[in-house]
Amino acid sequence: MSYSSDVKDEISALPTKNLIEQMYELESMLRLASEVIIESSGIKISFQTANANVARRFLTLLKNYIKCDVSIASKKVNRLNQNNIYYININSMSDAILEEFGLLTKSPNQDEILSNSDTIAAYLRGAFLVKGSVNSPDSSNYHLEIYTTSGEESVFIQALMNHFDLNAKITKRRDNYVIYMKALESIKDFLRIIGSIQAAFKLEEAQIERELHSNVQRKLNIEVANDSKALKSAQEQLKYIRYIEYNYPLEKLDGRLLLIMKVRKQNPEASLNELIEILEVQYDEHITKSGLNHRLSRIKELALDLMEKKGEA
Repeated sequence: MSYSSDVKDEISALPTKNLIEQMYELESMLRLASEVIIESSGIKISFQTANANVARRFLTLLKNYIKCDVSIASKKVNRLNQNNIYYININSMSDAILEEFGLLTKSPNQDEILSNSDTIAAYLRGAFLVKGSVNSPDSSNYHLEIYTTSGEESVFIQALMNHFDLNAKITKRRDNYVIYMKALESIKDFLRIIGSIQAAFKLEEAQIERELHSNVQRKLNIEVANDSKALKSAQEQLKYIRYIEYNYPLEKLDGRLLLIMKVRKQNPEASLNELIEILEVQYDEHITKSGLNHRLSRIKELALDLMEKKGEA
């Protein structure tokens, strides 16, 4: 089951207490996912969805709003991972519903919906249930969208989203207008607004896990880079040490430099911290990191000076 389906299942199970909010959630579902059919016998409204829980939610809202005659049918399909499409046909009271929600024109209730955050959330919940989708938390390509065939409706839904500062945008995709957001924080806020708390938590957990993995990988990369840099420095130090051994009388060298040369040769891959530990444990030589760096620098300077005198620098 997809993450979008999980979100829809969660909000389909939310309690339906406030009649005003129920009405505007129902209006949104009707406006975005129903067809008005005019027959000789009268007007019929046909609602359809590919999600059984959404179909049940629609029926509950419809029965709470108006007593009407309905018929239910389903059709099996084998495309886009869908199994069934559910059709809920409203066979009576369609005129009243059409007048109340203005399904063929601009909604007459837009100002009332926009006047309250709860009614806005209810309308957006209905819109997502029938025409919404959101990428899986496993994807780093964050994307949530609601689509509609009406340009006017898309502008209204965008306004509802941006009432909560979600920075929703609109694009055209074939014959549809798509209202979308790509910012993770906006998507999490939207899910909380429509009541999908568990889905928002799941998205947040995936984000934390991805950030932890990224931090671990970054730290590992830094450690690998540091190890590579330390190994390169050690190889350079060994090159200078060998040059001095072949080109300079060692008896003239400071004993402290000779000790550093000896320990480095014996531990060609050791880091500076490891060399300090070896010097303390094996030779009772206490030295700081800056002190060790200073002695290694003196070895390098001596080698380069010798190379320059021999014309080998």
